[in-house]
Parts: sequence; structure tokens; C-alpha cells
Amino acid sequence: MTGRKDDPRCSTQVELIRPADGVASAPKLGMVVARTLRALASNIANLETPGFRRLDVSLQFRTQLSEAVRRQDDSTLNTLRPTVAVDTSAPARTPDGNSVNLTDELIAMQDNGLEHSLHVQMISARMSRLRSAISGRIS
Repeated sequence: MTGRKDDPRCSTQVELIRPADGVASAPKLGMVVARTLRALASNIANLETPGFRRLDVSLQFRTQLSEAVRRQDDSTLNTLRPTVAVDTSAPARTPDGNSVNLTDELIAMQDNGLEHSLHVQMISARMSRLRSAISGRIS
């Protein structure tokens, strides 16, 4: 279920966001948010498609990105590309094998929107501090 504390997909993006990393990792985090939104849209569009398996940004990518940010490894950050894959942890919800749950997808969409807002606020705050430092004015 998306949105639970014990779900590994929930903690990954939050771990990536640290003030020191905000600007360097921002493009990748933005790509993750965009790809996640596309996957969620596809999941919702295929809610009634027999046999459709839920899609999400791959856990392997999230793990690699988290590790690259933790190590401050710019070369890895520059080469990583978010990939969308079948969410193998999502159980079939219907007899026909469809693994999409509308409630979970809507919660994930809201979480994704909050992640996006957080990234934008962090980048804006960082840019504001840089502007103040350059201009010599404290705001």
C-alpha cells in the first residue's frame, strides 16, 4: 500500500532531500516526480484493464539515487535516469490480475504533489539565500 511508513517507496525521496543537496539533486528529483506522475496516470487509466500491473519508478533507481546523494557523487547523479517498472510488490486486487487500487493511486498522487512542492520550496529558499549573499543584503 502506498503511503505507509513501512513501504520502502515512501521513505526514499524524503531521504534524498537535505538542504546541502537541494540544488545539486534538484533536476533528478524533478525527474522522479515527473516520472512518478506519469506512472500514476497510467495506473489510473488502466484501473479496469484486465491483467494490468501497477507501475512505479523502479526501487533500484530510487536506491541508487539515494546512495549517490548520500555520497555526494555528482558523476553518478549525472548519469542516473529514472525508470518506470512494474511494481512487483503490489498484489493483484481483482480476479483478473489487475494490481491497481484507486485509493492507493490517489494517495500516491497527493504524496507526489507534496514532494514536488517541497522541492520547489527548497530550491526557492536556496536561490533566495544565494541572491542575498551576492547582493550583500540580508532579508
